Amino acid sequence: MASEDDLVAFIARQKTLLEVERAADIERSSLVLSSCSPRLLELKGLALNNLGVVNVSIGLGGKSLVELERPSAYHASQIFPPHTFRPGDLARIEENTVSQRTGAKATKKAASSSTGTSTASEIEGVVYKASRPII
Repeated sequence: MASEDDLVAFIARQKTLLEVERAADIERSSLVLSSCSPRLLELKGLALNNLGVVNVSIGLGGKSLVELERPSAYHASQIFPPHTFRPGDLARIEENTVSQRTGAKATKKAASSSTGTSTASEIEGVVYKASRPII
């Protein structure tokens, strides 16, 4: 049986490895998002553009739960196109603007820059449910 010191060392090592993995994921996502258009990201399954808020509620610990859907005003079908979003994925919602370089989208990117700061028009979170018409 492992001693308490062994357990503490194991947990500290796992925490360090998770932080390194998260930083690498953020860096990889930043590179993809900065070099691709929102439409291309949606075609590759890395973004869902032009989503609308269906419901906002409060979850455990006071976390905001936001349900998003494809409004019929922008899309012929409310069913999401093929995507890679799964529960536990990091996601970002950006404000819908007129510019073609940005749009309302949820992506696997966790931060807008290497410092981890985000602007007022971005909301970051974790996907907790991904069903056909609602994410």
